[in-house]
Amino acid sequence: MTDLLPSAEVFLFGSLGAGESLNGHFSLVVVRDGKPIVKAVPKWSISGEETDEAEAPIGYTPHESIGFKTRRIETRPGFETVAVVLSWRPSDPVHVLYWIGVEAVNGILVANGVRLASESTSYIHCGTSKNDGTATSVQQKPGIAEATVHVQPRELVSGIDLEADQGPSCSWTGLLRWKPGVGFRVQKTAQNCKTSGATVIISDEGRVSMRPTPRP
Repeated sequence: MTDLLPSAEVFLFGSLGAGESLNGHFSLVVVRDGKPIVKAVPKWSISGEETDEAEAPIGYTPHESIGFKTRRIETRPGFETVAVVLSWRPSDPVHVLYWIGVEAVNGILVANGVRLASESTSYIHCGTSKNDGTATSVQQKPGIAEATVHVQPRELVSGIDLEADQGPSCSWTGLLRWKPGVGFRVQKTAQNCKTSGATVIISDEGRVSMRPTPRP
């Protein structure tokens, strides 16, 4: 990452995060005078959860086969934002899309990430699983870390409670942008409780599309 601190080099590293949800753990490494300082990047989920990551147990070492691809969203002196696509299981990939921003404020780095979209599901109990809450559409303003997002909440996709969970699922639309000195924030602008759920598809480059989720 360039043009953030004049007297230091800044790197972004990713690994598999701990927790029930498929997630990435991201760290900033600031190298000044040959000495590295490592700082975890705080993150939150676009569907409302504070974070998708649990505290790693002592001795936790990621061993799953994952990969990361990055794409610059916005770069200017003192500020940089990238899109990061986590891919799990190369033979049948499952993708999670993050936006991660870093801003220099009075010589201090402010970092923040948002879990924007996910193809992943989470096991609940007794054969029951839920789709992740996710953006189903991301309409980015060209060259700027700002986007109109359409978001659906977590919902059951299999299990004994599926038939009873056929009520309306409220999706919403919002404006995602970077708040200076704070991080990514989203402002809800509309809500729709009449739409049916959708299956999200994320390309290796981070493009988000969807198809209707078939119902039994």
